[in-house]
Amino acid sequence: MTAQIAIMNKSAIALASDSAVTITQRADNKSKIYNTANKLFTLSKYAPVGVMIFGSSEFLLTPWETIIKIYRQRLGSKTFGTVGEYAYDFIDFLYKSNDLFPESIRNQELHYVSATILYSILDDIDGSVEKMYRNDETVTEGKIKQIVERVISTNMTYIRSAKLLNHIQKSVPKQILKNHRKDLNSQIKQVFQSLPLGEFQKQKLLWICINYHCRDLFDENHSGVVFAGFGETEVFPSMSAFLFEANYNELIKYKLNSQANISRSNSAGIYPFAQTDMVGEFMEGCHPDQDRFIISYIKKIMEELPQKISGKLQNCTKEEKNRFSDQFSQFSKGLIDSLVEDIEKYRRKEHIDPVIDTVAILPKDELATMAEALVNLTQFRQRMTMEMETVGGPIDVAVISKGDGFVWINRKHYFKPELNQQFMTKYFPDPVDTVNKSKRKAKEII
Repeated sequence: MTAQIAIMNKSAIALASDSAVTITQRADNKSKIYNTANKLFTLSKYAPVGVMIFGSSEFLLTPWETIIKIYRQRLGSKTFGTVGEYAYDFIDFLYKSNDLFPESIRNQELHYVSATILYSILDDIDGSVEKMYRNDETVTEGKIKQIVERVISTNMTYIRSAKLLNHIQKSVPKQILKNHRKDLNSQIKQVFQSLPLGEFQKQKLLWICINYHCRDLFDENHSGVVFAGFGETEVFPSMSAFLFEANYNELIKYKLNSQANISRSNSAGIYPFAQTDMVGEFMEGCHPDQDRFIISYIKKIMEELPQKISGKLQNCTKEEKNRFSDQFSQFSKGLIDSLVEDIEKYRRKEHIDPVIDTVAILPKDELATMAEALVNLTQFRQRMTMEMETVGGPIDVAVISKGDGFVWINRKHYFKPELNQQFMTKYFPDPVDTVNKSKRKAKEII
């Protein structure tokens, strides 16, 4: 996990990100955390648009930093009317970048994700069989077949319950099946080996592998990409956050996860990404986990109360006790719904709205200070507890405004700028030299 945040008002949008990145080796699932990653970038050298990443730092074994900077170079001075248009142009770039993502790597990713799904199903089957042994039940081939069928059907129902991603046509699963049937069948055979699988169950497993790639299901290794700033036609800032998981031959698995636009009626917003619990506690006056615990505990009490009260009633028939219990249950459900609604209203009035009202009038530098403080709060909490420090390192902060563009407030370098003038010159060319080069080129053309 990492911590990123976007804070917007009518004047500007502040972006802040920590520098921690968790590197996991697929072979042995070992992990290591580094606190030097770059996750906040300019998307264009010419337009007031930035991009921020969270979750996995790579896409198809290629660092997002590399992908973003290649896109920025190819984008050049081209601009779009809205931030959303920049985002979808970036996605179109991913589709067309066969040089970045060769077919062999795309196939490798599809087979890796499919193997992960199959091994997860196998673990569920093994767990059910082991439970039978612990309970001293007789394990027969017939019972194992029942477990296999139940686990496979449960996973199939779960995947079917997820919607097909908006950009994926209904014909895509058939196309994946056509291109990868042989390899996926080999994977199924390799993973399940001697387990009793009927032909129908093999077809279900094939359906699961294919349809997972097409539906709104993202595992813990997905990436998030936040596009933020001002399009050419946008007076106020906007933000679009996408989730990405993989790029196969037939599709890119992504979805628009959230978006926000500042307007005359919506004057401010605070949007955390990845590890959001501390920001939630700051905004709502209560840690989200504690809030969920209290509500669930009250629900549990109110659900048990009718039965306990009816059990103590004397001089009542069984039918009367059941009628009382049903009526009390309906009444208690209404109380719980009313309680949740009242808590939400109180939280909004006493905690959230006062912060949002203040953010609406903050100057640019205070927006940056607030963004940095909220990321630092998450980082500090992890440092003071026994949690793994997945949020850490220097905090990069930038402010984007319509007039000033993308302005760095805090930015780490892995090198000393004063020792690398060639980099600074390349990134920030002298305007006079640029004009002279353009004149010389024009003369050559003439």
